[in-house]
Amino acid sequence: MTVRTMPAKPSRAAGPAGPETELWRGMLWVTWRQHRGVLISVPVAFVAAVTVMLVTGLKIHHDYAILTACHPAAAPACQGLLGYLNSTGWHEGNGVQVALLAAPVLLAMFAGPPVVARELENGTFRYAWTQGIGRVRWTMAKLTFLGAMITILAFASSQLFTWYFAPFLRTRNITVLSAPAFATSGVAYTGGGYLKPASVRFLAWSLYGFSISYEYSRDPRFLETAEACADYFITHSNSDGVPPWDFNAPPESRRLLDTSAAAIAASGLLRLCRLLQDPVKGHHYWSTAIRILRTLCEQHLAKKDKKWEGILKGGVYHLPKELGVDESVMWGEYFFVESLEQVLQQLG
Repeated sequence: MTVRTMPAKPSRAAGPAGPETELWRGMLWVTWRQHRGVLISVPVAFVAAVTVMLVTGLKIHHDYAILTACHPAAAPACQGLLGYLNSTGWHEGNGVQVALLAAPVLLAMFAGPPVVARELENGTFRYAWTQGIGRVRWTMAKLTFLGAMITILAFASSQLFTWYFAPFLRTRNITVLSAPAFATSGVAYTGGGYLKPASVRFLAWSLYGFSISYEYSRDPRFLETAEACADYFITHSNSDGVPPWDFNAPPESRRLLDTSAAAIAASGLLRLCRLLQDPVKGHHYWSTAIRILRTLCEQHLAKKDKKWEGILKGGVYHLPKELGVDESVMWGEYFFVESLEQVLQQLG
């Protein structure tokens, strides 16, 4: 029997850039072919959102420039301009904010699952994952391509919203740490309050999170942000340390407290006070945390109510939707117990 051999043809995968580079280029092409709907629709939606924000943002900044040029500020004409900006422009800003907050949820629902689910549903994963590139690099290529695009667009949107929202930081007497601005500006663009769900609790979680971030990374930016959150929380809370359910709520509803936010803040302050080199400020944070815990223990424990299912009364989840109002909430219970444990450990 005669066996005839043929010379192997040069593989197209082994091009000038090498087979490894060609594999990655091939995966980019596969990702484009499979997810071109998302890769086209998301940038189109981004362009539309940018157009809306630029058109309305330029108008808001123009109105704000007229307002700042109006003197005296107490004059009826100036107050009329302020009222117009805080009504018309503010509603437009809230609409853009809601859209930005909804975008990650929609992307997670419609863009995330098909990355892997498409192959599993069609049964092609057996073929796709056994090719030369392998399942790990196959997944990395897809996630890197799609994730990089979404991350870049999200960062650009957050920077544009930071510019867009700047006039309201002054006219509404809020700061970048207030929930409407912090959640959708800068690198934070990632819940019921009066302006945004859980604004006080969001600030308390930020205080806690940035304290832990500094503890493990020693990045001074995290410490600076944690101190800013702590100072704002302490300044705007009640004298006993327990904050209202929302710092930006109307006066008539600020009497409702949120003990869960107080428990989170107390735990964050106890962590933060150990990280400061300034002993005076560290003692200030420590004493504030102790005052918060004393108030919670003396006024908000459910120990006298045998029918109450929980430890800490007075938690608020979402007041506008009337969900979890003046109840025990799991995050309040957790951080309350954690705070007590930290105090006992620090007292030896």
